[in-house]
Amino acid sequence: MDVVAAAEPSSGMVGHVQLADAPGTGALPIAEAVDILIGHGYAGPIGCEYVPGGRTADTLGWVDQ
Repeated sequence: MDVVAAAEPSSGMVGHVQLADAPGTGALPIAEAVDILIGHGYAGPIGCEYVPGGRTADTLGWVDQ
């Protein structure tokens, strides 16, 4: 599924966003999809599903991106 293309037409109807990627791949363009939603006025919650590959505190370096 093209996440960015899917986010564009439905952005005005979204009430909650839940994001997840296949563990370890980082393949989804999550930042682009979020930028589109925000650009269309989305100001609701964004849930980020995360499965750590070790101790949680040691694997959160990606959060600041």
